[in-house]
Amino acid sequence: MIDPDSYQSITADQRSFTIGQPIVVLVYESTTAESSVGLGLKHGSSIELTGESLDNEKSVGLNVSGKDEGSGKTTRKGVAATKLSVLITDVLSSDMLAIKGEQMLVINGESQLITITGIVRKQDISKENTIVSSRIAGAEVVIRGDGSVSDTGEPGVVYSVLKWLRLI
Repeated sequence: MIDPDSYQSITADQRSFTIGQPIVVLVYESTTAESSVGLGLKHGSSIELTGESLDNEKSVGLNVSGKDEGSGKTTRKGVAATKLSVLITDVLSSDMLAIKGEQMLVINGESQLITITGIVRKQDISKENTIVSSRIAGAEVVIRGDGSVSDTGEPGVVYSVLKWLRLI
């Protein structure tokens, strides 16, 4: 009798995968995030003093009002495209594999570390031993940079102090 859950055709790719075996991940990740906030606040108060005299009425008034409005918007976009070799770290079931890999690039003094972890299905790995990053379950793709270009994204000391003092 044939078990339909484990049956594979004679022509099916029946490669075995073992812990430590490399696989190439084709990374193409694109993200866009946007956040906005608006604030409208109106406040006011008035004080009116009225006095009467016998010959005529005197009136003094004071009116104070204010209006605050503000808005802000943050947009962040990121695109990552690369190829990265990862290793099989665990064979989880008959067709699931845990993978992990990292790659360090240094270009003109700028270092960039790319790390990928996740779970893949054996059938998603191509005959060329590649898989696209969108087919990695629970994928964690981390790209960290260090160097002068990365440092320019950080606020300066003067700006940080003025912001801490709430002057800006």
